Amino acid sequence: MSSKFKVHFIAGLKTSSIPKLKLLAEKMAKNTVNFEVLEFRSLQLTLEELVLILNLINSFKEPFSLSSLSFSFNPYFGNEAATVLVNKLPNTLENLGLVGCNISDKGAEVILKWIKKTTTLKMICIENNPISSATKQKYYSHFKKYPTKILVI
Repeated sequence: MSSKFKVHFIAGLKTSSIPKLKLLAEKMAKNTVNFEVLEFRSLQLTLEELVLILNLINSFKEPFSLSSLSFSFNPYFGNEAATVLVNKLPNTLENLGLVGCNISDKGAEVILKWIKKTTTLKMICIENNPISSATKQKYYSHFKKYPTKILVI
């Protein structure tokens, strides 16, 4: 991914009014982070923070490839965040992590609808969420048609 995106993304996090995102920007700036893979695991992110991150990603106008995105173990997300997420995910995304994000059937249905439309997704990890067996069965049925795609639910 472009180093311009890295500069753009880190600068955006630094200028946010959210202390944990400013701290994350400092860590990203110090490390050699692969910006094709972004992980926001276990940060206790809120919906507002998720929207800020996704808006930063989407505000970059030059072509870039974000292949993997993880928001796993952010229990404040829930169904509303799932809806926001699928409306703002980059179309290059191959891997999505949403483990333990408090997503129930309503959010899982929205995500599955997005999965059915996207052509790039290769793997989704959405386990440890309060999703019913009936909704999980819908995921299994869809992924059964695509044996090269990975579902962890």
